[in-house]
Amino acid sequence: METGNNRRITQSRDAETMSQKMERKEAIKQKKLLGLLKKVHSQAQREEQAHEHFERRIQEAEQTRVAKEAEVTAMIRESALLMQHLKALKGEQIATQDLVKSPILRYG
Repeated sequence: METGNNRRITQSRDAETMSQKMERKEAIKQKKLLGLLKKVHSQAQREEQAHEHFERRIQEAEQTRVAKEAEVTAMIRESALLMQHLKALKGEQIATQDLVKSPILRYG
């Protein structure tokens, strides 16, 4: 009878030990999964930040391009206006030269 009790106690301890081992294994497994999940989440955040940074750079480049196009357009308009003024001045110069060469002004 004592041997039976000892056997039951031993079996009970073995079952308890086995249960504890299984719980430890499960806890380790959960820890590993949690670590992996954190790592994946961290990587996803870094990639999202990199994507946002890239998008900002694209927008900044587009804004710079638009601003430069506007500046070039303004310079072209200003150049055209200056050319008109230059032509007008040349026309006035020619007209003045013609007047100076005119026999009416010479012998007035």
